[in-house]
Amino acid sequence: DQHDWTFVLPLIAWRFEDEPLCHTPLRLEQAVQHLHMAKRRKAMPPFHTVHVRARVALETEYGAPRGIIDKFIPPSGDTSDLAAAAHAFREPYILLDPVLGELVLDRSLGWLCTKAQWNGVEITINLTGDYPANCAKQLEVAHTLMNDQSGWDARARDKIVQEYLHIKNDGWLDEGQSPLSAEEFRRTPVVESINIDADGTFEFWFTDGDLFWGHVLTVTGDLNRGITDALLQ
Repeated sequence: DQHDWTFVLPLIAWRFEDEPLCHTPLRLEQAVQHLHMAKRRKAMPPFHTVHVRARVALETEYGAPRGIIDKFIPPSGDTSDLAAAAHAFREPYILLDPVLGELVLDRSLGWLCTKAQWNGVEITINLTGDYPANCAKQLEVAHTLMNDQSGWDARARDKIVQEYLHIKNDGWLDEGQSPLSAEEFRRTPVVESINIDADGTFEFWFTDGDLFWGHVLTVTGDLNRGITDALLQ
């Protein structure tokens, strides 16, 4: 159906008419025809100021405001506060850390990201969440992991072996391939990134080294319990 398309307008700063500016992310939606989607997107580049008449729910099951656009309306009144907010978001946000170096805010994800050496391999470390904000707990976790790279890497690989070695040997061997030893299996995955959440949990992302034909292995844990889970995705 030509009317079953949804135009999504994410707002990084917004306000109701004649009210103070709000920086809580707001997602607005509007049902549109397919042929109008490209035109609508082209008319609204990033950091563009728009005026709409919309029905907004400030409290939702998603934990953030959401709304339905009724119509776009001509601009009116002073919008200098919105222009200033747009300008601020164009500027890079960088957090300097003595262990991790420069962490740069990826505004598309809301994550602070950096490159780091992990046992001789360059990986990405992501502090997930909405920033800028207090990320002291995540930095503490990152420092602990970085200060014992070989130990945490070994524990993560041990969990992968425990959960998936028998699965590999029972059903994922190539034709004529011999079963893998535990050591052969554990050294094959390659760490690609580590994500650290606001609650202190962390997640290692491994490429599988073609053990499972291109799937991803994730290993999760926290500093108190250690490594807790491994998942093939």
